[in-house]
Amino acid sequence: MKYEEKDAVVMYSKITDSHLPSEIQGENGTLVIDKISSPAKVEIRYRDGRTEDITKPQANPAMYYEIKEFMELIKNGKLESPTNSHTNSMVVMEIMEEARKQIGLVFPADKAVKSEFKQ
Repeated sequence: MKYEEKDAVVMYSKITDSHLPSEIQGENGTLVIDKISSPAKVEIRYRDGRTEDITKPQANPAMYYEIKEFMELIKNGKLESPTNSHTNSMVVMEIMEEARKQIGLVFPADKAVKSEFKQ
């Protein structure tokens, strides 16, 4: 992603396993996550050399909280989550579309959808 004064690089795949940790870098240090899809160890590495382990053990399986939220919405007859609103989803989709546009990524389904709208 390109911004006026900086670039941001985001890479993720749920179909491959990287042996490199994920990093979120900031002015005062770096957040290091051992495996982004299922973190087992998370630490902060400060610029002065200190490290802080902020790992929180997960007692529940992956997607537990998402499924729980979805079930609560259905049970309560709600169409939108206050945690992840339609607006938030649209903002994420706009960012994803811009990222795809900047790198020229076009999926086969994109072409099929375009041809349907032309008919």
